Amino acid sequence: MSKHFVFVKINGDHQPSVFKAYGVSAMPTIIFMKPDGTVISQFLGYRDLRAYLGEMNKALQMAKP
Repeated sequence: MSKHFVFVKINGDHQPSVFKAYGVSAMPTIIFMKPDGTVISQFLGYRDLRAYLGEMNKALQMAKP
């Protein structure tokens, strides 16, 4: 999986403009996007490992041309 994703953690206190740009209003918010910044999918709130991997797989499928 990690060969398809780059994980980035943004601190909203230090970079509120990033939160505003993507409409983040609560944490955790996970956003999957293409390299050009296009949002593929996102979800709000905690997920256990199985559900998180499911969200990653869903984003991977949605990113395919």
